[in-house]
Amino acid sequence: MGTEERHDAEANRRALERARQETERIRASQPEQVPYEGGEAKQPLPLWAARVVSAVAFLLPLRVRVRFIYTMNFLYNSLGASVRMAFGWLGIHLTRIMIFASYFLVLGPTALLARLFGADPLGLRRSGDSYFTTKEPADASEERFSRQY
Repeated sequence: MGTEERHDAEANRRALERARQETERIRASQPEQVPYEGGEAKQPLPLWAARVVSAVAFLLPLRVRVRFIYTMNFLYNSLGASVRMAFGWLGIHLTRIMIFASYFLVLGPTALLARLFGADPLGLRRSGDSYFTTKEPADASEERFSRQY
């Protein structure tokens, strides 16, 4: 091996060492890729298990499928991810619950009381033989025409 070849080999070795150090520096700055639970790394699921779970989820009806996905998320993810998912579900369904409650606890009883006491806020009841209601004539003064709004 000549001097030039030794120099190239040494340069390649130094470049590889710098690349290895840079890779170690980058890995050290990144969070751990395997999720931890209770101080120990969780073992990743084998591919066949993921395929079985996916097939079961695909065959379930939609309502059951959503619950199944939530259950799998709770079992295989961290507690924080499960709590975030539960609060996401609660946020979606809380609106429906609030609308249901406001209708049956506020609007329904109010309408029943209004009917009980004979209120007619829209004036839909007939007065006499006709639905015609007399209207007072509008003010025809010049001041009204100069101030239209």
